[in-house]
Amino acid sequence: MPGAAALNFVRNEIPGLWEPAKAITFVQLANKIDVHLRPGLPVTREVVLAICFHETGFSNIKQGRGSGPAVGFGQMEIFNDDKVPFFATLGFDSRNGKSTPIPQMGTGPGCAPKPNLIVLQAKTLLDDDDLAIKVHCRFFEWLYDCAGKRTLDAMLSAQTGGGRNAVFIGIFKDSASKLQSVIHSGDRQKVIDALNAVQFQYNDKGELVKQSIRLDRFKKYWDFTLPEDEKLLGLRP
Repeated sequence: MPGAAALNFVRNEIPGLWEPAKAITFVQLANKIDVHLRPGLPVTREVVLAICFHETGFSNIKQGRGSGPAVGFGQMEIFNDDKVPFFATLGFDSRNGKSTPIPQMGTGPGCAPKPNLIVLQAKTLLDDDDLAIKVHCRFFEWLYDCAGKRTLDAMLSAQTGGGRNAVFIGIFKDSASKLQSVIHSGDRQKVIDALNAVQFQYNDKGELVKQSIRLDRFKKYWDFTLPEDEKLLGLRP
């Protein structure tokens, strides 16, 4: 399948902050999550899919078309101080030029900073789709193993950052539950509907409003993201 950029989207065919040049398909993303997400965590493949669909429509981008702090399919704010001990366990220095000490959270074998850290840049993840997904999946493992976040709600609280975004904890869980029930149904519309259960955004008035990426409105997007003839072949149970 050609990349989305090769399909020559025009602006009114592009939903939200999705970027065709940085996009992969639903099945490609699901399979990457299956490779990198450790089984048995409270966070499942469907939860990560719901997060990534809500944040970017499955594209590996920088927030605000380059102006914001979040990076990747799931929009992790990689330079936040609370991410420093996590990235150190992967061999990255995410202090963004600061000289503060790197703390360690937790005492397990995967909680200690690695030696000889590589300076993390947004480009590091933006240029490597597989690494971007791997990092987000490893973040959930680190929350569970090292940061004491042992429930799905606690892990999603770390994802959303709390405040008014805490409402998305329930929204992510609802969409993931619906997706899990239909992901192997072979019914494309049901999968689209389950994903769209996560599509709420705050408007300029601070009101939470539904903003579905509808098949009838964004057919070209869905023909790339979830082709009608693909039938979710290759997905693991």
